[in-house]
Amino acid sequence: MSTMHHDDSFDIECRKPEMVMSYNATKGGVDTMDQMCHALTTKRKTNRWPMLLFYNLLDLASIASLVVWRKLNPNDKVSGEDDRVLFNLATAKELVLPQLERRQAQKILSRNLRYWINTALEDERAQTQPAEEASVSTDSTATQKRGKCCKCPRQKDNKTTMRCSLCKSSVCSKQLICLSCQQ
Repeated sequence: MSTMHHDDSFDIECRKPEMVMSYNATKGGVDTMDQMCHALTTKRKTNRWPMLLFYNLLDLASIASLVVWRKLNPNDKVSGEDDRVLFNLATAKELVLPQLERRQAQKILSRNLRYWINTALEDERAQTQPAEEASVSTDSTATQKRGKCCKCPRQKDNKTTMRCSLCKSSVCSKQLICLSCQQ
């Protein structure tokens, strides 16, 4: 029984209860949601049921937020699976950027981690800048001269075009961030 159906009435033509007929008539949204979750999912193989629940909730939340976004922005006519992928990527970036900025401010980080955080933040800043500024910065890096790595011994004479992401001094691919910036 349900809160809407209080008796055991049957549909004579289909030989099914009214409750089942009502459910079948209104279940389209559930099927559509299941199909959308199956088409683009965050699920991974796991033996832990809380993770499975989390993946299901994440799928449902991403679809629900996309539906709300489409309702609030009817002028954007992009639709289909590509739209969902782009929307999920943009949402993920928006959720991760504050955490990256917090992590960047921490003093105790490995060189590689600090380098990759700076790279991700610079990429995001470059995407948000106007196109004119971005083209000027790429032109200046194309004519960049080679320099000796500031950390390697002089005997090795490692010449590189890579620069420290913080102080812009020359560093080879093994260093990524110079000693003074690491501390």
